Amino acid sequence: MYNKMDDQITKWNEEQRITFGHVYAEYIKYASSEPIMEVGYNDETQIIWIALENGICICKIVDDDCEVMYFVSLWDKEEEIECETYTEAEQIILSQVILNE
Repeated sequence: MYNKMDDQITKWNEEQRITFGHVYAEYIKYASSEPIMEVGYNDETQIIWIALENGICICKIVDDDCEVMYFVSLWDKEEEIECETYTEAEQIILSQVILNE
């Protein structure tokens, strides 16, 4: 995974790499035990993101003073929920696990 991630990041400009640093710092702070599924950049939205295997995505808009954002992907419902904090995102994931049991 990290080789693929490194290949992606080396293609980014300085602002994108700085933004990734903010996103990665949040990953280390809150979710370092969660495996990274994918890292990417969306040209249209200018968002850098880290998608985790638990369904949470940590992201930030490049060159923007906004805070890091958290999204929960509910794949079975094809739905994405924006959360204020990583903890809130985790609670949504947990509630979905309980509902599916």
